[in-house]
Amino acid sequence: MAKSTALLVAHLGYEPVHYVLPTDALLHLQVESFDLLLSDYEMPLITGLEFVALLREEGCSIPTVLMSGNAASIDRRRARQVGITAILEKPFTMTQLDQALRQALAGSPTKSAA
Repeated sequence: MAKSTALLVAHLGYEPVHYVLPTDALLHLQVESFDLLLSDYEMPLITGLEFVALLREEGCSIPTVLMSGNAASIDRRRARQVGITAILEKPFTMTQLDQALRQALAGSPTKSAA
């Protein structure tokens, strides 16, 4: 899933870097600079919400869009607390993805924001 999402993001004109394991992403986020994080909610070992909370504890304030096939199950209050910019329900359209990414980079929440 990470690779196909990266292809969609690239099609929109961005330069994505994708990781399958959150531990790999965490290592790279600690030493590299990125403009945006697009994370799945369901990941091996940890949820996307837990992952972003961990990043925030580490001092990383990267704008974040969270994707989920079951967005209704996400604690939106907690998502707001950790600074999730938007929650995208899968499947989403290219237009919805583009809008979420642009608004996250601009620093304003989307209508689907947590």
